[in-house]
Amino acid sequence: MTFLEENDAYLDCANDEINTTNANGKMISRLLMSVSQNEIERTSERTKIGLAGAIKQGHIPNQAPLGYKHEGKKLVIDYSTKDVVERIFDLYYNGNAYQKISNFLNEEQVLGKTNWRDSTILAILEYNSNQTRDDRKIDDYFKKISNNSKNDLACEIIIELGDKKYWDSKDDKFKHKMSNVYKEQVKDLENLIPNFKVASAIIHYDETSPHMHIVGIPIKYKSKNGMSKQVGKSDVFTKTKLIELQDKMRTLCIASFNKEYGLNNVLKTKKKGRNKDINVKDMDGYAEMQEEISKNQERLEKANVKSKELDNNSNEVKEIVDNLKTTITSKDKYILRQDDKEKIVSFIQQVNSANDEYKKMQN
Repeated sequence: MTFLEENDAYLDCANDEINTTNANGKMISRLLMSVSQNEIERTSERTKIGLAGAIKQGHIPNQAPLGYKHEGKKLVIDYSTKDVVERIFDLYYNGNAYQKISNFLNEEQVLGKTNWRDSTILAILEYNSNQTRDDRKIDDYFKKISNNSKNDLACEIIIELGDKKYWDSKDDKFKHKMSNVYKEQVKDLENLIPNFKVASAIIHYDETSPHMHIVGIPIKYKSKNGMSKQVGKSDVFTKTKLIELQDKMRTLCIASFNKEYGLNNVLKTKKKGRNKDINVKDMDGYAEMQEEISKNQERLEKANVKSKELDNNSNEVKEIVDNLKTTITSKDKYILRQDDKEKIVSFIQQVNSANDEYKKMQN
């Protein structure tokens, strides 16, 4: 209401009795907004009361932290990792810095890991020091996330420029210049999505076209639930952010490509429905999927060529049929010259061949 008044605007609804151009209308609008706000606050209160009740009963509505595990709806101590957390606290209370603690753990390969970091130690200490119950503390965050089917520890992004048809005509020297293009893409990605920490970037030259697999960890900071810093794919890569990222990366990629190759190429218009979130476990078939797409593309091109041939030949066959003459002895019998017969037979074979190509694409 204040916004409308500040901008000298009004609201007049055709289907509801809301009209802010007069005093009565404004009063009704304010009453409706008050009722709506009250319902929102009551829903929030009920949700908080429900969560508090669940926590009192031992049901923690969150992922099991390091050093704990879920048994049914309750968190219980995970005795296989709790000693690690206790040792981290002992080292910290004895005056060791976060980095030094992580160095100790990496040298000893605690829990089979060599990627302990000072930030990990800090997050564990911060979270666990705030917990009054032992069954809520975290021992091994890596293990906790890895064993949780609802969360992805890492994400994979595949970047590809050009299709098989384009790259088939290029030699290896030309293809390998894409290394510099893709290096720039990694830098661009890190600038655009700073909360996505790149762990590896591998370029493949042995498949249909040069493409790069980037694996990284999406990190969410200042989390209100659990550790202050944790993995957060759904927060880092929302649908809107993915669309924006793809648009910006496309622009930057073609710019880097043109600069590297001294060209002035333009990308095709982006197709709809190509943004997909594929689980890491399903990525093993990426090469096979790309190969199948290429095969279908080749079949489609062949089918298009045959379709054009059929269009031309069908007109010729139609002309032959229209100009057929009946025999002297019967009006139901027609005279077909040998060369016209051969044209019709050839046309039938072309139709059968086009049908076969279509069936292959369907399978």
